[in-house]
Amino acid sequence: MRVAIDRTRVSQLGFGTGDLAQFISSATNGSISSYYQGNGIQYPILVELSPNQRRSFDALRGLEFTPPGARPSASGASTPVGLTLGSVAQVTQGLGPSAISRENRQRRVEIQAPFAGRPLGPVLIDAAAVMGAYPFPEGYRWEFGPEILRGENSFRSLWLAVALAVLLIYMLLAAQFESYFDPLVIMVSAPLSLVGIVSALLIRIARSDSRRFVGSLMLVGIAAARHRSARSTRHETL
Repeated sequence: MRVAIDRTRVSQLGFGTGDLAQFISSATNGSISSYYQGNGIQYPILVELSPNQRRSFDALRGLEFTPPGARPSASGASTPVGLTLGSVAQVTQGLGPSAISRENRQRRVEIQAPFAGRPLGPVLIDAAAVMGAYPFPEGYRWEFGPEILRGENSFRSLWLAVALAVLLIYMLLAAQFESYFDPLVIMVSAPLSLVGIVSALLIRIARSDSRRFVGSLMLVGIAAARHRSARSTRHETL
């Protein structure tokens, strides 16, 4: 259903399009007017029109409403003004989204698609290539969802943590051995453990994620600790 509101007519009657939209929503979907409480449980009281008054276009066009400026009569009843929905809007059949999603006050359309049999990384690369080649109209753009963006941000943070950890380890080893060369020997031999990590991932055809990344860091740390112990033993022997 498409409702095209005559904004000029509505403004002349003294109310806005939001008031009219609320009236249509209450008439078609119902609205909670109050609550009934019994045995400690609250039950909502829903007020809505009968089905035969809201299931056809003619019935919707004939919905009567009272503008906010209408004054009550002496008996207390509202003065009939004879306004119907059809007098201020055109009710026609049309297509439209059931809900409008916005982000930073901009309309957004979410597209979700499952995938199987391939790692996430190559799928994202192919999707980015397809979306980058698509001719979007002016004012439109695309981006990955928040989960993908959070994953990319987490990997960037992990790489920064790795760089800081390497620098800190070098400083500690240099202070322990009182040498700038011995820590380099230990730290250069540590990346050799990556051969086993990469081989294991290729054998299992497993995609890289944060858990495997942290496990790889632990393995590199174990290898570095082993070389540190061997170097320390050599110094004690000498």
